[in-house]
Amino acid sequence: MSSSGATIASPAYLEQARAQARWLADYLRGETGEATAVIPVVCLPEWFVQANKESLASDVCVINPKMTSLFTDAGSQPQLDSRRRNRLSNALQKRYPDLDLTD
Repeated sequence: MSSSGATIASPAYLEQARAQARWLADYLRGETGEATAVIPVVCLPEWFVQANKESLASDVCVINPKMTSLFTDAGSQPQLDSRRRNRLSNALQKRYPDLDLTD
């Protein structure tokens, strides 16, 4: 981790998020037979995270818990059809049986 006094950088967190996203995408492909885009996210509780042009263009999203609506609000994003959503949900339930996926 490094700090310039104004910013903090930890490439290890970003690389870990990328690796976990790749792993999950591979797992979902293996379980469903379909490619699924997985967005790597680093969430920093208790931190103020300010989005700028560079961060919005990055392949890894860095957020705090108050920013989760960026991912839970579909907005103009295309919705998954119910069959695909069920396949993804079943794959996640299989891997993480204690995960609550209710709306």
